Amino acid sequence: YPVACARLASWVADFTGIQPRRKILDLGVGYGASVRFWLEHYRAISVDAVELRSDALAQLTQNPPLGLGNLIVSSIESPSLYKHIPSKTYQHIVCIDALYHLNHPSFLWRLAHHALEPDGSVGVCTLMRTGSKQPSLYIRNLLRFAQVNPDCLPDPDQLQTQMTDAGLSDMRLEWGTESVLKGFCKFVQRRRRELSWYQRASAGWSKISATAHLADTICHEGTLGYATITAKRLNT
Repeated sequence: YPVACARLASWVADFTGIQPRRKILDLGVGYGASVRFWLEHYRAISVDAVELRSDALAQLTQNPPLGLGNLIVSSIESPSLYKHIPSKTYQHIVCIDALYHLNHPSFLWRLAHHALEPDGSVGVCTLMRTGSKQPSLYIRNLLRFAQVNPDCLPDPDQLQTQMTDAGLSDMRLEWGTESVLKGFCKFVQRRRRELSWYQRASAGWSKISATAHLADTICHEGTLGYATITAKRLNT
């Protein structure tokens, strides 16, 4: 997991143009692999982190990385999050592999406008629709099982509108469906051959296998894809 997270973070960083010695806000940090990545590889001045899950918070507080700033216990979509994040504070805001779990993704763009310095950048990587065509009923049901609302996944045009309405500009998008989703499927296939039947029967492996099946189905259908997106706060 830390290796996969680091690869996604590196992709977002390169595409967004994240610079060393910056103050970063990381949204939905999980167990903190991305936080450690910004601190170790980009020498961030500090990283403020937002996370809600109690198990992830317990691990972060027991072994906090040096340079971790404020650890904010909140959902990304909570209106009270604004109370903990001062205006125009960060040069970069990042969200690694969490946006597609939101029921209202436009909230993240409004939060970015609030928290970014003028000309600051937001970068995310996420599952989204490739165009106006809706995913099949089968994929929609698989997504709901994975706690993803398929009706809330934007296409590129909707994403552009959401960002513009929030006061962000210069949106850019790069697809990485082949490397991310197919790469994950290949990893699962390889790992399956290495595990015993007992390990393959575990609940954790069942979840991984189900995710790989979803990723493979998405790749074949083409209505969804995996992308990294970046935009800037207007200089106002």
